[in-house]
Amino acid sequence: MPSGTAGFNGIYGGYALIKAVGGIFASTTTAAGNDATRASTALDIVRVIGFVAAAVVNVLLLELWLRRQAARSADRLRTCDRPLEFDDNDRIS
Repeated sequence: MPSGTAGFNGIYGGYALIKAVGGIFASTTTAAGNDATRASTALDIVRVIGFVAAAVVNVLLLELWLRRQAARSADRLRTCDRPLEFDDNDRIS
C-alpha cells in the first residue's frame, strides 16, 4: 500500500520521540530492563493512530484512482465516432 511505508516510518519515529522526551523527565525502563508502562502504552497508541491513518490515506487514494479511471472511461465513450452497436450476444461491434 502506498502510505504503509510512511506510516511504518512514522511509528518508529514516534517511538524514538517517546523514548527521548520521556527520558528527559524519568527513566523509560524499569529495573528489570523492560519498557516502562507509560512508554509501552504511548507506543501502542502511536501504532494504532499511525496504522489507522495509513489505512484511511490508502482508501482515499484508491477512491481517487477509481474516480479518475471512471472519468477516463466516460471520456472515451463520449469521444467515440460512432454509436455503440450490440449484436445478439451483447458484444460491442
